[in-house]
Amino acid sequence: MKYKSKTNIVISCWNAIEHTKVTLESLFKTVKHPYFLTIINNASTDGTYEYLQKLKTPIQCEHLSIINNDENRGAGEAINQGQKVSIQYDIEYTCLCNNDLFFQDNWLLPLEKCMNDNSNFGIVGTLRPATDTLHHTKSESAKYIVDQTPNNYSIKEELEYFQDGFTFNQACKMIVEKNHGGIEILRCLPNAVITCCALVKNSVSKKIGLFSDPQFKIYGSEDIDLSWTLQKAGYFCVVLKDVYVHHFRHRSITASNLDRNRYLLENNTKLYNKWREDIFLFLNDEKKNGVDIISNMTTEDNHEYFFLRRIDEKVKFMLEYKKYE
Repeated sequence: MKYKSKTNIVISCWNAIEHTKVTLESLFKTVKHPYFLTIINNASTDGTYEYLQKLKTPIQCEHLSIINNDENRGAGEAINQGQKVSIQYDIEYTCLCNNDLFFQDNWLLPLEKCMNDNSNFGIVGTLRPATDTLHHTKSESAKYIVDQTPNNYSIKEELEYFQDGFTFNQACKMIVEKNHGGIEILRCLPNAVITCCALVKNSVSKKIGLFSDPQFKIYGSEDIDLSWTLQKAGYFCVVLKDVYVHHFRHRSITASNLDRNRYLLENNTKLYNKWREDIFLFLNDEKKNGVDIISNMTTEDNHEYFFLRRIDEKVKFMLEYKKYE
């Protein structure tokens, strides 16, 4: 059978069923052209399995795959399971998505066009609640506003709090305008495209293999590793600032009572061990170019160093770097 779809949308789930429902309902309303959908259920225990068995998709969804793992294999393995479906059906792109998202109308088409028009792009992300994404009405970042949301709010109340009197699509357009739209090419490292919602070109596997390094288990670092690997292989990692996708942030972690700090430490240590020489070479080059790396590593002013600072918080690699210089 010949399919029209360019993209296989891969959503990994681990509990947080109410957010999964909202994510899928939003997805079905906002993508209006053919696509594949692959859902990885990482051994959820909250009724997700039963919900997915009865899931009805719109006509635009040409093919639905539901993979039920008998244990939580982590986000990285779920990414690879979804990518294998893309490869099996010869789909051009895989769109990696979390199960706690709310989508701007027609969000996928611009991502596909961006990738179509730029053969050297490996991964394209969207605007999201991040420290360097300005909120549409406030002076603070979108991440700051999300983090300030009262814990007892329902999903609807969370969105209304963030939208601040506007409809969701109005808020999205305002966020795009305030953040100047367009394509931002990232330096990776130190930066990375976060895969809460990101389109990846399946052909990159000819150079890098499957998207996720299997050593990163359960939570954290697999997306940073992917961006750094793609750039090293000669691809650009970009954010399309014409699209905003709302990320409720850490809902599966909260719903499943995951020890986030433990897994961040474990996976950031693995990431550092894998990329140690590259990190140190990067910092040396920055110093040679007159960059104040100490300031960038100790304040939040430089958004580009965000992930390096988070890794250093866990593994304290700057102490080793001072000996390395």
